[in-house]
Amino acid sequence: MSEFDDERWVPDEALAALQLEAQVDPAESPVDRAKRLLVENVDVAAASTIWLSRNSTNERIRFESARYIMERVLGRAGEAPATGTLDDLFAALDRMNQNAAAMQQSGGHVDDEDF
Repeated sequence: MSEFDDERWVPDEALAALQLEAQVDPAESPVDRAKRLLVENVDVAAASTIWLSRNSTNERIRFESARYIMERVLGRAGEAPATGTLDDLFAALDRMNQNAAAMQQSGGHVDDEDF
């Protein structure tokens, strides 16, 4: 059973896990720990954002998720061009489709009322 099998997030348990991590590596600053955790989970965050942009039952969530992805890859309209290419976007979309298919097979879902 992984930490993601239970769809509920329990803040007290998450805080206890962070405190344990701080004890394991006391030299790691809270900021460095936060950065490390974000880097370790960026794939899940990206897949979740992409999944929401395609599958949310809430139109606003789909729009905001899609807009965020487009701005991250292509840059905001009227600003300097983004460093990403359309090939990067299409590769991300391919990965998103694979992740969405895997999520559907595993029975995963997102409740829009949580946002």
